[in-house]
Amino acid sequence: MQTKSRVLKKLGSAIKRSLNYVLTTEAELEIHDLLLRICDLLKSDHGQDTFAKYGQKVFSQSDEDGISLEILNRLEKAGAFKNRTFLELGVGTGIENNSLLLLQLGWRGAWLGGEELEIELQGNSNVAFNKCWIRLDNVIEEAISCLSRIGVKNLDEVDFLSIDLDGNDYHFARSLLNAGCRPKFVIVEINAKFPPPLKFIMPYRDNHQWASDDLFGASLQSYSDLFSEYEYETLCVNRSTGINLFLIQREFLVLFPEAPTSLDQIYIEPNYVLQSKLKRNPISLVQTILDNKF
Repeated sequence: MQTKSRVLKKLGSAIKRSLNYVLTTEAELEIHDLLLRICDLLKSDHGQDTFAKYGQKVFSQSDEDGISLEILNRLEKAGAFKNRTFLELGVGTGIENNSLLLLQLGWRGAWLGGEELEIELQGNSNVAFNKCWIRLDNVIEEAISCLSRIGVKNLDEVDFLSIDLDGNDYHFARSLLNAGCRPKFVIVEINAKFPPPLKFIMPYRDNHQWASDDLFGASLQSYSDLFSEYEYETLCVNRSTGINLFLIQREFLVLFPEAPTSLDQIYIEPNYVLQSKLKRNPISLVQTILDNKF
């Protein structure tokens, strides 16, 4: 663990370098970067949560992609993936989510969400999109329908699952697990207002729309308990914002020897302000990846 003096020294150096550079026409973006670096430096002293250090933003909302890539590399080497397929609930406009990285790596999968996409999927055989309002009475049907369009017949063929719908996420996760969905690893957004061992699960609401308040999702403890029933282990939360939980199937935990051994070591106080849209991926960049023109 780093001492506070070492963290403060790094923090001072980062601030000095950044302030020398932010006085440009892109000052707002650079200040955003500075905040992220400060957050990472302060949280590098957090417990024994060393796995989250791999965090890096590529297409994800914050630093989820770097952690995903490290998990993917280890699981790939162990021969864990038979299908290389994903299912993501809550993909936004398609510009910023957790499975664009997998598409660039040659995976295929299904997107479900209530927003219109800003990119064009026509002619792309690796990803299908169902625009729908996801509810408990249609989530399984919509998932299977969307997956079938890229040649995946059953939920048990999904290797990666991501859920970020700002509301009923826990209930959809349980429904998918009950229906036989067994991804090798999972990302879910947690309600980090509640540190372990506090349990919280938002009551299911068919028409819930997030009001930028604390009524959404479920706590770290509640998600850990749920996935433990299905032989999953909690691995880490992302360091930048502390709100994205990574889980893996229990049999693969041996591949992650540096993973914390308790939820107290995993939990990080949330930093919602850093989940910024300032560095939003341009449509042209994402379209290039989808069209495989690079």
